[in-house]
Amino acid sequence: MICFCDFNPRLIKEYSLDGFTRDRENTAQTTSRSIGTTGVTSAMTLKKLGENSKVLTCLGLENGKIIREYLENLRIDTDIVKLLDESVEQVKVTINCENKDGEVEDEENKSFDIISKTPRMTSATETEILSRINEISKEDGILVLNETDNLNLESDFYENVAIIAENNKKEVVASFRDEVLIKNTKIKGLVIDKTQLQKLTGDPISYDKDVVRSLQPKLNIYEMVVALGRVSAVFVSKDESYKLSIEGMEVSTLDKNLMLTGLALGLSKKYSLDTTLKLAFAISAFKNYKSENDVDMSDIKEIMNKVVLRRLN
Repeated sequence: MICFCDFNPRLIKEYSLDGFTRDRENTAQTTSRSIGTTGVTSAMTLKKLGENSKVLTCLGLENGKIIREYLENLRIDTDIVKLLDESVEQVKVTINCENKDGEVEDEENKSFDIISKTPRMTSATETEILSRINEISKEDGILVLNETDNLNLESDFYENVAIIAENNKKEVVASFRDEVLIKNTKIKGLVIDKTQLQKLTGDPISYDKDVVRSLQPKLNIYEMVVALGRVSAVFVSKDESYKLSIEGMEVSTLDKNLMLTGLALGLSKKYSLDTTLKLAFAISAFKNYKSENDVDMSDIKEIMNKVVLRRLN
C-alpha cells in the first residue's frame, strides 16, 4: 500500500460575504468545510480513483479530531502522531461584488485567506514520526514524502527519513515546497519544478535537453526525476529521458503534488515506465477538465490517451 506523509494538514473553512462595509460588522455565510494540503489530498484523490492508501500525519486538539473524522469517513487508513498544539486552520473568505441593487461593482470577486500558526514539532514528536517511518518501511509499498509548509521540522529530518527507508529497502518518492531536502541518501524518485531544478543543479535551464544534462550528475541520488514546466514535464533517469505533454486537449497548469501521487501509484502497481509516466501526467492535469469531487478513473484513462512521450536521448 502507498503511504503518503502530510506533516501539516489543515482544516479549511470557506465563507462568503455579500459585499463589505468598513467600520461595521459584516456577516458571512458558511459555504463549505473540508480538509487538505498535500498528503491528505493525495489520499483523497486516489480514493476517488478507486485506490486505497494510507496517510502518516500529525494532528492536534480539536481541528486534528475533525481532520481525523473526515479521513475515517472516507475510509482512508491513518497513522497519527499526536501534537500538543492545534492543527492548522485555514479560513477562506470570498466577497461577492454585487451591491444591494444587483449591480456588479468589480469585475471579479475579492477573496483572502487567514491561516493559523503551524504547530510546534518537538524533538519527541520528530522521534515518534521517525519511529513510525521505520515501522512503515518494513511494509510493502511506496513511501511518499509530500511537500509541506511545516518549517518547524529540523533541517536533517528528511535525510533521516531517507536513511531509515534505505536501510529497510523501502522505495521513496518525494517532492518539496522550496529547497530539495534530500541530497545525500538515495531515493527512488523526485518531483520538482523549474525553480527547484535550477537551485538543485546550479545550472541555467532554457531547453528540455538542458534539464537532462543538468540532472545527470544527480542520478546517483535520485533514480528518476520528473521536472515540471507549466504545461509539460521532463522525465530523466540514467537510461531514458522523455518530454511529456498532452495533444488534443488544452492544459493551462500541472499539479506537482498530483504528479507525485500518480508516479507513486504507477510504481506501486509495477506498471511499465511508459504507462506510469502517462498515468502520473494525466493525474497531474485532470483539474484542467474535472473537479476534484467529480473525477474518476475513466477520466484519467481518457487523458492518458492524449499524453505523448518524446524521447530526449
